[in-house]
Amino acid sequence: MWFFGRILLNFLLFMAFSGVFPEAFFVRNWQTALLAAVVLVIFNLLVRPLCLLLFLPLNLLTVGLFTFVINAGMLWLTSFALGDKFQFSSLTALVGISLLMSLCTTLFTKGSWQN
Repeated sequence: MWFFGRILLNFLLFMAFSGVFPEAFFVRNWQTALLAAVVLVIFNLLVRPLCLLLFLPLNLLTVGLFTFVINAGMLWLTSFALGDKFQFSSLTALVGISLLMSLCTTLFTKGSWQN
């Protein structure tokens, strides 16, 4: 259930952010947003743990703040995988959307794993 819940949450966030920030974040249609959500969840399952392990010293040195850079990297990989159907206007937009997604994901999932 966790897998599908994350897909749904990412899908909704992609749709919302593309509507709120149309000049910074482009998603062609809802099918692309759904595909991007699936790809992001898969990257977060497979690639993100390796990145966290690889950059553990840097993450410890920055007291966990480098995790935001890794999250932005996962979004960039998703954008790279989907091509021009899902893209960010700049690195600043990528990092900003990544921070907002991290915040929203934390707020919406807080408590669901504590039971």
